[in-house]
Amino acid sequence: MPKITGILQCIKTGINAERNFVWDAFINDIGSWWKKEYSATGTDKMVIEPFLGGKMYEDCGNGTGFTWYTVEAIIPNESILLSGVMDHNWGGPCRTMLSLKFEVYKKGTNIKIVDSYIGHINENAENSFKDGWKTIFVETFKPYVENK
Repeated sequence: MPKITGILQCIKTGINAERNFVWDAFINDIGSWWKKEYSATGTDKMVIEPFLGGKMYEDCGNGTGFTWYTVEAIIPNESILLSGVMDHNWGGPCRTMLSLKFEVYKKGTNIKIVDSYIGHINENAENSFKDGWKTIFVETFKPYVENK
């Protein structure tokens, strides 16, 4: 039976780099570290427009692609709040909110990632998103930034 509301993922990961460096890699280098296998369209060009109303999307060229999220709130180097829609093909329908907070911690940065939803989500989609965010941020983004 599908769930109506909840948190898909809440993780915190420490990165051995200054906050502005981590932020810059997240916003400006996303196309370099976002794995193609996490693409909805098969493209390797992921983009974030870092302003209110901007999009996080896959750019397939010629005005085609896939929008993941819209920027609802942004404080450069500190936080970004993104909202999106998950249709039935991805386990919805539901509305998702992805919150990322970039916190200074000693000589590095902690990123707190919370993905929540309202609507219907099936169990397979819930498990897939939990594993996916961990892979994207802990196993892909973190090493990318620390080795850059």
